[in-house]
Amino acid sequence: MDLSIEKEEGENMFYVDVGEVRIFTTWAAHESDITNWIHEVSKIYRTKGRPRKNQLLLALVADRWYIEKYKKKEEKQPFHTLQLCIGVHCLLAELEIWNIWNPKSLRNFLNGFGIKVVGVGIEETVKKLEKCHGWVMPPVIELRELAEKNEEVIKKIKENSEETSKVDLSKHKIAKLAKLVLGEETSFVKPTDLQWWSPDDNDRLSEEKVMYATLETFLVSQMGVKLLRTTSPLSATVAQAFFFQGSGLIINIQNYLSV
Repeated sequence: MDLSIEKEEGENMFYVDVGEVRIFTTWAAHESDITNWIHEVSKIYRTKGRPRKNQLLLALVADRWYIEKYKKKEEKQPFHTLQLCIGVHCLLAELEIWNIWNPKSLRNFLNGFGIKVVGVGIEETVKKLEKCHGWVMPPVIELRELAEKNEEVIKKIKENSEETSKVDLSKHKIAKLAKLVLGEETSFVKPTDLQWWSPDDNDRLSEEKVMYATLETFLVSQMGVKLLRTTSPLSATVAQAFFFQGSGLIINIQNYLSV
């Protein structure tokens, strides 16, 4: 998969190109950046004058960095970054370690009407956010469970395995699940030596980290769109969704779904 990133000079905006699709990623240096991002995606993806009729699909990923000698204890550490994506608009924010960090605008948005939060391993993520950061999270949708019920995914697994028992994707991470759900063209390998922090500013993520964080969160969003299309009726409101299909990355107008 072709990946590239470009930073807008003097701004907290990055342009991440995934194949032929450009994703707009905001680094939230301040709480006002979060408020502005929420305002922007609401304006783009919600029908003017009918906000309560929209169902927005929000991908949520949280990640942590680690010191090599503590790698085995990684899962016990609190999260360091929050990653959100709606359509082709992503938001990355640093979580203040061991402190309560729960911006009012984000809290209201997550728990507002018409937001469907999806993720991979999302239930464990939510528990950690609630425990370490005092968050109150809305109901969430686990994409591994939806994939286990998806006929296309089940067919792929059985074609490539002699295993006939119940499909179990509980250990699949984002990259592996995306390959199953969205196709071979989404295959990627995140560098094991990925540089987390910017060499020019230790308070900011490196461009490499921004690029891969954007990719992962975008793929979670697109898996949510595709999997929910097969399990839920179409909503009445049309929103813009971008997803992988067939032999390449294409852009379609589809419906975000209510469940």
